Amino acid sequence: MMRNIQSANFINNPEVLPEKRFAKAVLIRAFLDSVGHIGNLGSMSTYEIRVLKSQAYNFISTSKKRFRDICELADANPGYIVNLHSNLTYQYSCGKLKDLNTQYVVERLFQKL
Repeated sequence: MMRNIQSANFINNPEVLPEKRFAKAVLIRAFLDSVGHIGNLGSMSTYEIRVLKSQAYNFISTSKKRFRDICELADANPGYIVNLHSNLTYQYSCGKLKDLNTQYVVERLFQKL
């Protein structure tokens, strides 16, 4: 799965601290998992997919210390990330992103941070 995440320019940028690259990768993965863009589902049951989506969605919350810590490492405002996620999930659920590559959209959003 990391191969897909590494396609974002900031992941391979040596000028960005490894901690920041890691934190952004965690946030990207949480965004993708929360909308069901999980990748290879070969050995996952429907129940496991629902649990993964739910855990990722619940992780993205300003009330979660781990989430705030990851945002701090990524130099991102937790409230901004939550709002970004809310907007993304709304657009995704309305079908407005159906013709776009979800992973590309999320990676582009995080390049701006």
